[in-house]
Amino acid sequence: GSGSFVGLLGRNSPRDTQDANAMDKAAEDELTMGQVPGFPSGFAAVSQESPWSDPAANDLPGGVFQLGHSVDLSRSNIDVSGFVMQSLPDGSEYFIAEDFGPWHWSCCWSGPGPTYHVIEGNVLSDNPEELLQFQSRRSCCCLSADLDVVSLHADEVFANADDHAACCFKVNTRVSVRDEERFRVLGSLAGACCSCLASEHRIVDGDRHVVGKVAHWSSGAHIEFPPGALTSEKAGILAAALVADLRRR
Repeated sequence: GSGSFVGLLGRNSPRDTQDANAMDKAAEDELTMGQVPGFPSGFAAVSQESPWSDPAANDLPGGVFQLGHSVDLSRSNIDVSGFVMQSLPDGSEYFIAEDFGPWHWSCCWSGPGPTYHVIEGNVLSDNPEELLQFQSRRSCCCLSADLDVVSLHADEVFANADDHAACCFKVNTRVSVRDEERFRVLGSLAGACCSCLASEHRIVDGDRHVVGKVAHWSSGAHIEFPPGALTSEKAGILAAALVADLRRR
């Protein structure tokens, strides 16, 4: 069932295959070029149509977590550290609480790391309902962290965001659902690190077509999901956005 700030569930799953490595190389080439082939502006138009109201699009157990075609994340201004997340166009709100230990700073930690908790309802109430956890881990200090997305209704790790950028200031994050890579998130990390800049990350599919975007600034983010994305895929893309947030800490 759902929980309230339960512990890390960690897992190790092999995700590195020849196809994934080939996509790594192609993604790095695109970052060097600054755009995806076929899209001179570096970003394709994103449809605003979304199946958020279609129960068939929600493939998570219990169907309790649902997002529209885009979400806005804003840094919390209450006593609980984290983000307020608003889903559009339906207006649903969730709170993403951060659970950082005193040793989880910069790149000086390894093993299980900070956890993000997706909460429905008033986070300050006596019994907020926790729906998902984004659990980070890092195999070695100074490497990029990855996030496992855990459904507390099924005790299942169903998605993962794993960054493979070769440069500290670039983003090349695999978004996988049930061990199958679905999207890449590509771009610059500058906007997430500097209050005077904003950066736009491209969401590309397996054919390297731009299908969505993640815009970052120091106090929040805006995500436009790929048209027709399932709830599990949207959660994986949200994890990729949180990986970028984690890298700037």
